[in-house]
Amino acid sequence: MRYEDTITHEEMFTHKCGKQYRVRWIQDDDSGSPLEWSDCHGVVVEMDWNPLSEYQMEQHILDDEPDLEEETRLRMLRPLHKRARGVRDLYYDFFSSLEIARREWGHSTPEASTAAVAADYKYLKGWYDDEWHWCILEVVEMVDGKPDFEFRYSVGGFESGLALDTDLVEYKIDTINEAIKELDWDKRRSLHPGQMELAL
Repeated sequence: MRYEDTITHEEMFTHKCGKQYRVRWIQDDDSGSPLEWSDCHGVVVEMDWNPLSEYQMEQHILDDEPDLEEETRLRMLRPLHKRARGVRDLYYDFFSSLEIARREWGHSTPEASTAAVAADYKYLKGWYDDEWHWCILEVVEMVDGKPDFEFRYSVGGFESGLALDTDLVEYKIDTINEAIKELDWDKRRSLHPGQMELAL
């Protein structure tokens, strides 16, 4: 993939000090799934058979004779990610996650627990379905209308929605300002080693 194709969003940003910066949100293909990168998710299980298939479900019931609670858990599994042949597929364990929402996430009512688990499933499935991805934020100061590539600052771990979601504008601006502060400090440390750092 060409570098240009990894740019999720690009904009020019004017800092309160008057300096202008090129801001890019770049797709991070080296990052893992949210299950690897963040905590507080529901239960995800690997299955070598399809619990959504009524035939396979009935066969499992005949062979393993699960109790009613286990059968309910299996019937409430939601597909998360279909893997290559020979590798177990991922399913979201809705039933078990409801207990986690109540016990660990602090949701005291069934309605709140259900809503939290549904939101968690949507978030995880969105990543597996390529509806969102992780991004690296890159800021470069503009000098005489051109990017000064001698100094740039990059930081990862952001969701792609941050770049364009109008409900997150304030958070996005704070994030960009923090990156600019780090860039400015890196630049001053390089140009003036040993001097006291002053806020931008």
